[in-house]
Amino acid sequence: RSRFPSSPPKRSKKSRSGKRAVRSPSALDELGLVISVRAHRLPSGRLMVVLDDVSLLMARERQLRRREAQLATVFDHVDGHAIFSVDDAGRIDSWNASARRLLRYAADDAVGRLLGEVLAYGGAPLVEAEHFAQARASGYAQFEHWCERPSGDRFRAAGVLTTLDDLDGAPTFGVVVQDVTDRYAREARLARDATPTGSRYMNSKRSWT
Repeated sequence: RSRFPSSPPKRSKKSRSGKRAVRSPSALDELGLVISVRAHRLPSGRLMVVLDDVSLLMARERQLRRREAQLATVFDHVDGHAIFSVDDAGRIDSWNASARRLLRYAADDAVGRLLGEVLAYGGAPLVEAEHFAQARASGYAQFEHWCERPSGDRFRAAGVLTTLDDLDGAPTFGVVVQDVTDRYAREARLARDATPTGSRYMNSKRSWT
């Protein structure tokens, strides 16, 4: 089942489902029609041919592929964030350049692994069962903690786990992770300076300068 450029009708290989893709005549091609042909053998031995107009279905598939390609380009160029997805069992099923840059895992090392193995600190997962339960119930769950890269260095990770549309019966989740190490350090300094001990230390330091 496919659409071909304008050309005379031509035979094509038959698929296992019995459908045969044919080259549409130029008049149909100009109209943007895509025809699916199915052949069924009747008990009498004769063939029954069924023609289906699948133009709308093919157009939607092309639009979906374009959107997927556009999103993949956006995800690949996001800086300071990792955007990927996991299945209902918590295993990573998509990976891209943004995730590789932030988390330092190659796609072959990340896809198929549990999310808690990739987002972890000291062996403890950042995203646990209660996060998935909350995401299923309310649509999303937030988390923030230190995260350890394969090299051993760490960064402060803040993220969100969101439920995605169930298109084929298997729930999936989107994961967005951001490096907030600088923000966390600033907030820690402000909190430290706001304490009485911190204020006395800063005042004493100013008096000697």
